[in-house]
Amino acid sequence: MAISHMGSAHCVEVPLSRDSRHETLRRLAEQGDIGAQLQIGTMYLKGMGVIPDYNEAAAWFRKAARQGSISAGRALAQIYLLAGNASVKNGTNDIGWIRKAAEQGDTATQWRFGMMYLLGSGVAQNNVSGAHWIRQSAQQGDIDAAAALAGMYLWGKAVNQDYTKAAVWFHIAADGGHIIAQTFLAGLYGAGKGVPKNTNQTLYWLEKAAEQGGIFAQSRLGLLYLAGKDVPKDDAKALFWLRRAAEQGDAKAQTALGVMYLGSNGAVQDDQQATFWFRKAAAQNVAVARTALAMMRTIGNNAAERKQFISALKEAIETSSEEPKKLLDSMLPKQF
Repeated sequence: MAISHMGSAHCVEVPLSRDSRHETLRRLAEQGDIGAQLQIGTMYLKGMGVIPDYNEAAAWFRKAARQGSISAGRALAQIYLLAGNASVKNGTNDIGWIRKAAEQGDTATQWRFGMMYLLGSGVAQNNVSGAHWIRQSAQQGDIDAAAALAGMYLWGKAVNQDYTKAAVWFHIAADGGHIIAQTFLAGLYGAGKGVPKNTNQTLYWLEKAAEQGGIFAQSRLGLLYLAGKDVPKDDAKALFWLRRAAEQGDAKAQTALGVMYLGSNGAVQDDQQATFWFRKAAAQNVAVARTALAMMRTIGNNAAERKQFISALKEAIETSSEEPKKLLDSMLPKQF
């Protein structure tokens, strides 16, 4: 594996897998190789072959930062975001290195720095500074920053709420392939907020996100096809997308899939499959799923009761609240 890094004049080939190779990497890092220092820091950050340790990761990133590595500043910003309110030891100069990377134009650092200010992670909470750095990054074409800025306009966080600007920035991020932005943009088209209501655009962007593995888009797409209210009802597509979301752990999709397996919704009646998916959802504290499990023991094969039961479950699923916070949480940077 070639270790490449910003701020170093050379690349060092370092195979990583077992103890001897780890020792080689550490020796290079201790000798001042920036790439090795960044890689060891990343190992501790992500728990790659070692116990995750933000403080140990930060210690190695600082060694690279002292040598002028912009990547180290970006990585330190990520640590502060992931650590939240937990203290990062010996971080006296960390903010300075993060700021330096941001001021040098590294867009990934800029929007992470902005998020630090918005969340008060490692710095005093400051909406003005947060908005400044996120906007700087977004205006340079960073799609993560564009999605974050769109979310700020959507909820009026650190800026005045503006659905039109939210749609503009979500569109920029969505065009760049950002899954969360695509999902939110679909929601704006569905609600007619910031853009004219357009079901075709809703489906288009949900499918874009769903095809990339977006769990929320898959779930929403499946539920739309199952309900058949805003889009033509299509049980086959509903089953396909709900299963994909359910297999990724989406509790709402698991519940809806259980309902489909109760019968009369495009899936062959299979009470074992229904029970399986209801249990999955119930384990995530979904009240509808727990109710479904209890009711299944009483209705048996009574066709009229089963039909009424299915109808009631579908209504409960359709009217249950969405979980935008999970989408927001997923916008936080997870990778260096």
